Amino acid sequence: MGRIKDPPVAHWSVPYSNTPARRIIDTLKNDKPRHGSSSSRSTRYHNDAIAAEYGFRGGLVPGVTVYGYMATAAVELFGPEWLDRGAMDVRFLKPVYEGDEVIVTVEAGGDARVRINAGESASADAWMHSGAPVDPTSHTDAPVERRDASRETLAPGIHLGALVRRLDLAQSRVSAPLDPFIGPDRRAHPAILLSLANEILMSNYELGPWMHTASSVRNFSSAGDGELIRVRARIEDRFERKGHEFVVLDVVTLGEDRVIEEVRHTAIWRPRKSIKREAPEAIAPVPRPCSRSEPNSRGTT
Repeated sequence: MGRIKDPPVAHWSVPYSNTPARRIIDTLKNDKPRHGSSSSRSTRYHNDAIAAEYGFRGGLVPGVTVYGYMATAAVELFGPEWLDRGAMDVRFLKPVYEGDEVIVTVEAGGDARVRINAGESASADAWMHSGAPVDPTSHTDAPVERRDASRETLAPGIHLGALVRRLDLAQSRVSAPLDPFIGPDRRAHPAILLSLANEILMSNYELGPWMHTASSVRNFSSAGDGELIRVRARIEDRFERKGHEFVVLDVVTLGEDRVIEEVRHTAIWRPRKSIKREAPEAIAPVPRPCSRSEPNSRGTT
């Protein structure tokens, strides 16, 4: 079990800043849709006009960007070992808009855990775990076949088409404005790895505007620049809450000879159109542990 280096303070701000607050900027706002289609609405919550249709006052900062700052705090507290044996359960509670200032704070918790908050927008528990990864053969290398998202095509048990990527951290903007790599050996920033859970969903389904609401992340090995990785996923659950349609993905990211990360990834794939800035904490489910090796709901092993 890893140990926290120093007792965390109540108002600890994200590294790389000498000010008490760090400005989170949605660097993805002006990006083209990932698949190059002008009709794609998959990422348009990050566009002011489309976000306004759903009651938001502007484009939203992606959840993986917010997670990147929170994961940076975890690495600062637990050390680089967190990239190999770290865990985080994160919920996105309220929107973060471009230009918002969000203070990342850390509080001590029980069982060698810490509570990391990004203002009132996101909350997470982080710790070092000792669980074992699932058998990667439980997730198949199905071919990518992009289809319309529906209750039928998102049924639990369906295996998604696998992604194969060679990490090129010099070209990645997912973690921006944070560096895409950590340490002299250029290990991938946690935001880059979590973004692959989004990518496998978008690669397999034609989606309208959708929202990442929670992730339960278990790290088993860091990933290096230039490494060939494979991402597999299957649908674990699908449900409706207050008019919003949710999907839960069971995602495993593999290196050539090992499991890198497991994620239980929750998203609203079809929001109620009259969302009207409803507080996401009223609709976002509490993430459950993603690894079957963890013996209880708190994930301590």
